[in-house]
Amino acid sequence: MSTRLTMANLARGIVEKLGQLMQLKRVGVLFFRSQKTCCCQEAYGFDGTAWEEFCVSSDREISEALQRFSGAISVEYLPPSLKAGFQDAGDRAWPEVHGVLRL
Repeated sequence: MSTRLTMANLARGIVEKLGQLMQLKRVGVLFFRSQKTCCCQEAYGFDGTAWEEFCVSSDREISEALQRFSGAISVEYLPPSLKAGFQDAGDRAWPEVHGVLRL
């Protein structure tokens, strides 16, 4: 990562390190502004274009769904449109999604 850390650089560093350290094939991260609007997203191990389109078009729905849970949840518990969106963006089923971390 560079010495000047942007949100995009931070997201890229997080997904790369998680993928390497935890030996994950696919990792995606979203940053939300005011817990509603996706202001940054990054993908590792799959098509970033589909991930970006999904994140931008479904950001409020993702945020609202994840705020109902704490910790990791199975994608199976998400509304059908989000479940399908995660599957389409990642090219296959996601085992789980982790909730929103508030800073």
